[in-house]
Amino acid sequence: MATPGQLQMYNKVETSEMFGLDHRATNPKTGEIERIHIIEDKKVPNAVVFNIWLEDHTLGNTLRMELLRNEGVLFVGYKVPHPLDNMIELRIQTQPTTSPEEVVRHAVKNLKTEFKSMLEQFDQGVAELQAEQEKENTS
Repeated sequence: MATPGQLQMYNKVETSEMFGLDHRATNPKTGEIERIHIIEDKKVPNAVVFNIWLEDHTLGNTLRMELLRNEGVLFVGYKVPHPLDNMIELRIQTQPTTSPEEVVRHAVKNLKTEFKSMLEQFDQGVAELQAEQEKENTS
């Protein structure tokens, strides 16, 4: 246990690294700092690796599950290469009739619709609960 004023080292991500891109997000192809890097897999046909910075298991697993619903997807998986790098690697292989970029766009569109519906249902439930509580308080 450290005494007051003593320097403590923690194995955790700095707050500034959680919300901002730094040199680690430099795209090897362009040399620019970018949030999403798309890297073609040379060994597997119709396969791409998306390096998505500033994301974690929340987006990785959600995207993976939505992509698995698509019949054009042969394989999808994700990993967090290192817990201190706020980044996921999403690997997708599709059938020759479609492209990985196309199925990801479709999955994101589906998720936006689904999340919008969930938010509307949540707002409706909160409004109903508040109305019920106001009714109880007035009586």
